[in-house]
Amino acid sequence: MVYPKENWLIKYFEEKFKNIELRFDTVEKEKILQAREYERRLNDLNHENARVLAQQDKSVSVEKFEGVVSQIYSKIDDIKKDILPLSDFKQKTEGRGTGMKDIMDIIKLLIIIAGFFLAYFVIKK
Repeated sequence: MVYPKENWLIKYFEEKFKNIELRFDTVEKEKILQAREYERRLNDLNHENARVLAQQDKSVSVEKFEGVVSQIYSKIDDIKKDILPLSDFKQKTEGRGTGMKDIMDIIKLLIIIAGFFLAYFVIKK
């Protein structure tokens, strides 16, 4: 910049002062924008905290899950203890010939006998 000899120093410093004012204004605007961004992020984090708490209410902790699983296994063991005498009774009755295989053998034998009777009566006529 070329200034006339008189007042050139004043004009030079006025221009420098304007540049400094523009920089400060720019910095102030940037601070305001940054504060707004911080406020937006903080607001998002607050909503995220609410979302995480809602998700935790829907889910089950590992300790609770393991507790329920151990209760289920203990119930299964109790049921097995109740069923064991019944299975012993079944084994004892199977030894007496009342098992399913024995019943099927008896039914087959009855069908064969019925077939012989039918054949006998058909031939006799």
